[in-house]
Amino acid sequence: ELTDPSPLAGVVGAAIGAPLAASPDALAAAVGDRAALLILDNCEHLVDAVAALAETLLSRCPNLRLLATSREPLAVPGEVTFEARPLDPAGPAAELFAERAAAIRPGWRPDPAERELIAAICRELDGLPLAIELAAAQTRVLSLAQVAEGLHDRFALLASGPRTGPERHRSLEAVIESSTALLDAGQRRLFARLGLFEGGFDLEGAQWLGDGGSVLPALTALVTKSLVTVEEAGGLRRYRMLESLRRYALRSLTPGERRRWADRHLEWAVRLAETAERRLRSFDGDQWMRRLRHEQANVRVALAHAFATGAHDAALRLAAALSWCWYRAGLMREGLDWLTRALDGTPPDHPGRGHALVGRALLRYLAGDPFGGNEDVLAASALAERAGDVEVLARALPYRAYFLQLTGDPARAQRVLDEALRWVDACGLPWVECELLMVRGQISRVAGDPELAIAQLVRAADIAEACGHDWAYCSCLWIAAKAAMDLGQADRAVRQAARLVVHLDATEDITSWLAGAHVLAGALGMAGRALEGALLLGAVGAIGARVGYSPAAMDPLDGPRNVAAVRSRLEVATCDEAMAMGASLSREDVTRTARRFVDGLPGDDGDRAAIRADRS
Repeated sequence: ELTDPSPLAGVVGAAIGAPLAASPDALAAAVGDRAALLILDNCEHLVDAVAALAETLLSRCPNLRLLATSREPLAVPGEVTFEARPLDPAGPAAELFAERAAAIRPGWRPDPAERELIAAICRELDGLPLAIELAAAQTRVLSLAQVAEGLHDRFALLASGPRTGPERHRSLEAVIESSTALLDAGQRRLFARLGLFEGGFDLEGAQWLGDGGSVLPALTALVTKSLVTVEEAGGLRRYRMLESLRRYALRSLTPGERRRWADRHLEWAVRLAETAERRLRSFDGDQWMRRLRHEQANVRVALAHAFATGAHDAALRLAAALSWCWYRAGLMREGLDWLTRALDGTPPDHPGRGHALVGRALLRYLAGDPFGGNEDVLAASALAERAGDVEVLARALPYRAYFLQLTGDPARAQRVLDEALRWVDACGLPWVECELLMVRGQISRVAGDPELAIAQLVRAADIAEACGHDWAYCSCLWIAAKAAMDLGQADRAVRQAARLVVHLDATEDITSWLAGAHVLAGALGMAGRALEGALLLGAVGAIGARVGYSPAAMDPLDGPRNVAAVRSRLEVATCDEAMAMGASLSREDVTRTARRFVDGLPGDDGDRAAIRADRS
């Protein structure tokens, strides 16, 4: 309980039976060479003095072991740190809550529904033992539901600790204050601003909320003092604040400060998304997809702030830049909502609308609405033509052609594609070119020439592979597998679709993986393996339902053919039973099945490597 380090040695001496040992040297002499364990509890507010005492004792007492509890390491030679992690909300945390609540209400035992609510409370409190004990104490006057509801203002709710406990343990606010009191002014400012991040942040994000210069020293101090935790995320270091700490940090910002730094957080999110959009169609696209997935909570906060404050330009830029991430991650419903709100908030002549409309068109297509997608690319093309925006025209027109062939007009689609070629050449972006050539292959096969389509897809895939546009490469393979089915080459279609599924399993692209698995099911039906195809149809349906995506609805021309290729070869009851069984399969199960077909089928028949997906 010391607040002044001066009497530290004397207090320790009294505790170990050496009341006259009032200095570190005298204390070391009193301990001597005895085998002993000295426990120093709650050191963070005296960490310098405790570190000096520890070094003296350990250097002169060879059989002494020291155990110190602190929010900050002592940083003395020989120190080994062990981090006391929060309790598992559904395990020890819930047991602690129930035990403390039962002490207040003898005889009470939680039923299953109450246990779920207790686990939810413990999750909201990050498994922190003190916060859980304070919450359990409220069950004297509040129901569990009221306690859970009250956590929106947790500092008012969790303010009734034991009278005899240390002052810092009598409320959640007091325990956090006891930690933040140890920060210097710069660390305290950074701590407050970092509360604006939800779901964690990286060093670059933290830098945006700094005072200028490197933010690393202040961030290191916050980590050292256990106010920020470090997490590994796919080989990257990320940082996170426990929810109670985050809310406390936000409370310490004035309204003006919160608006200023939330604006800065929004700037960071826009810059991150626009950088990522340029990289998603390159060789490090998967890395950027993972990064954006980690930042989804921050993106939502930034978009909400933009709409709440009327920052419509920033909202449109952010939503448009994120559209491709939403597409590949299967978040089309969320993406459609944000993009529509952003488009509704900007004037008809806003220069960023064309970009956003192309993004929304592709999400509409993914959601099974090619007509809506066609409307958006028409509007984007008109805007881009008036503004002379070559890139938007080059991106919009190929998909205008794609939607036309989906809606039953391949001849008109070819004319639009011929027009698009001029703008794609002017644009000069290889990833746009390979998407156009991929669309051309699809239109050729729908027009009745699958062999020409395969040749065109080989060229498109070569360009995609050369520039690192993995989605376009995989789309070429997806269409080539369907062209093989057009030609009646079932084994070849199985091999290509299976390789596509295996390849995509290592990526963040769940929608393309599901589309590939759906084609694999159809190809298996055509190849005389309809029972296995039905299992895969069941798995795709169940996994797609969880994602909110249906490959059959997205692909109105070939989706029904895949289903028919399976159902036409099985009795109705047999097919339904197999699909029901397939619904229990995981993504790993489906990929394992696909890998078996890749390994078990005969070699390729002369197609170019770009269509064979042989890359590891």
